Amino acid sequence: MVLKNGKDISCKVCKEEFYVSKSRMQKGTHPRKFCSRKCQHKDSKGKTFNTGRTHFKKGHELSPKFKYKTGKIRMVNVNGRQMTEHKYVWLKESEWGFIPYDFVLHHVDGNVENNAIENLACIQRSWHVTLHNHIRKEQAMGGI
Repeated sequence: MVLKNGKDISCKVCKEEFYVSKSRMQKGTHPRKFCSRKCQHKDSKGKTFNTGRTHFKKGHELSPKFKYKTGKIRMVNVNGRQMTEHKYVWLKESEWGFIPYDFVLHHVDGNVENNAIENLACIQRSWHVTLHNHIRKEQAMGGI
């Protein structure tokens, strides 16, 4: 015999009944409203988050702490969809034609306005973070 301390709740989207444990219903935890991630995703479709925060339309000024980067990140409109200019250049001109999952585009010379294909490198996100941390440390020591 299994004792259940929770209760059955109906899904916000599909109205299917599902069990929620007592610990999930206690104060301080986020209560479950959906029976699955699929239903949760269906509920979030069409909703916009951070409305009014389109800070990329005219170019995004980079934070002053990134001194090795200069300029603005430019946006282009491709079939009604906004995309960064360097990503568009990479997708059109590189041999790959895509950006693999967990990879990012890196501006080799640090100038985000130089979107020439020779200045772009597609590298793993973790290695990109390591690279920029190294550059920041060099700057702090006066090396760059």
